[in-house]
This record gives sequence, C-alpha cells and structure tokens, in this order.
Amino acid sequence: MIGNGMPILDSRSTQAFYNELAALQPAFVPELQAMPQGTTAAILQMVARFSSIVAQRLNQAPNLDQLAFLNMLGINLIPAQSAVVPVVFTPLPINANAQVAAGTRVGAQPPGAPAPTVFETENDIALTAAQLTQVVSLWPDQDGYIDHSSDLAAGRQFTLFQSPTPVTHVLYLAQSTLLAFQGDSTVEVRFTLATPGSQALEIRWEFWSGQTWQAFRDFDPTDSSASQDGTAGLTHSGVITLQVACGDSASTTVSNINNY
Repeated sequence: MIGNGMPILDSRSTQAFYNELAALQPAFVPELQAMPQGTTAAILQMVARFSSIVAQRLNQAPNLDQLAFLNMLGINLIPAQSAVVPVVFTPLPINANAQVAAGTRVGAQPPGAPAPTVFETENDIALTAAQLTQVVSLWPDQDGYIDHSSDLAAGRQFTLFQSPTPVTHVLYLAQSTLLAFQGDSTVEVRFTLATPGSQALEIRWEFWSGQTWQAFRDFDPTDSSASQDGTAGLTHSGVITLQVACGDSASTTVSNINNY
C-alpha cells in the first residue's frame, strides 16, 4: 500500500528487474555472453530501466481509476486556493484609531523555516484605541448567558456560548397598603393574559422582610393552607394566592422606587 491507501501492483525496482533478467538470460538467450560489463550488461540495464518505468506507471493506475470513478459521480477536485489564517493586530498604546488596508503584507516565521511565510490581508481592518472591558454570551433560544469579563480581564482563554446559565427574570410588584402585611397573611394576584403561555413557568414568589427576600409558602393544590397557582404557571389567566405565616413585609428601594 502507498501513502493514500492505494495498492502497489508491482514493487520491483530497476535493480530487482536487472537481477531477474541476469538470472534468466542464460536460459533464454544463451548466445549472449554474460559479463558484469559490456554489451550484454548494457542491454539488461536498459530493459530493467524500461521495466521499472512501466511498473511505476502501472502502480498509478488505481489512482487514475479512482479519479475516473469520482468524475463519474460528479465529484471534482477542489480548485487551488490560497492558505488562510487568522491574524490579530494589536495597536500600540500611543496610537489612536487607525485602519489596516486590504492587501497589507504580514509575515509569519514557521519553526525551522529559512524564511517567513508572507500573507496579505483580504479586507480593510479597523483598529480602535478603545479597550474591550466586557464580553457576554447571550443565547436567546436557550434563555441563557455567560459573563466572560473576568476571563477577559485576566487574559484567560474562554469559549463563547459554552454551558450558559439561565437568565434571571424578576418582576417587582409594589403596593403601599395591600403588600404592607404583618403576621399570617394572604395575598391574591390576578393575571389576565393576552396570550396564554405554551409552557408552565417555575416562579418563586418572595417578599422583602427588611433583611432578606423571604419566600411565600410553596404551592400545594392538596393543602388549603398552602399557596395556590390558579394560572398553572401562567399558562392561562387566573388568580395566584400567596400565603405567608409569621412574616412581616418591609419597604425597600428597587430602581429608585421605595415601596412594599
């Protein structure tokens, strides 16, 4: 087999052909005088050389047959094209905004190579003196995000959109009288949905106790004293009943609004 997996039909070299011809010559052509040098040796060398050339061409036949088969299937060779590599330009701190024109020559020195490999930029590149300070991956389809800013500041490598964490959604409801409760209390919130939800949402209902966000009682349709979700996770309009035991609400400030 050769490097591309094609079989070798005849692996004999010129010397191998010459040795076989020299061994067969006395039986088939006894009138030729076998000598290491002279006319007989020259004839055998020429025949051996032509035989090795024929063997080389024969060994290329499988490659030719493969190309013919691929052409019959309509699979052609990819046209020759220039090598493409990513290039990062880092402006000097003293430079302002600038532009790298298309066709700018850039050299790269491969290890052990006597001379650098020269590339040319394909497009105009804008350089800005501003420094990137925040990088965030936001994946709307998965409602997830990743903040890469700490890795950016530390110069660590990071992968965009890898294992995003769920985006936190918070809805604040405020009312200075109805939500200013103390002790055992019941809060009812009625939702009228213009478009019913297609999937039930897992919602955690909390109130500010003055020191921390404290959860209302869990939803349990079998317990009348527990909280009840009449919207089935906001999949339809209804009333959500929230129960709290031994809890006092307190006012707090959110987005410059102070209320309960």
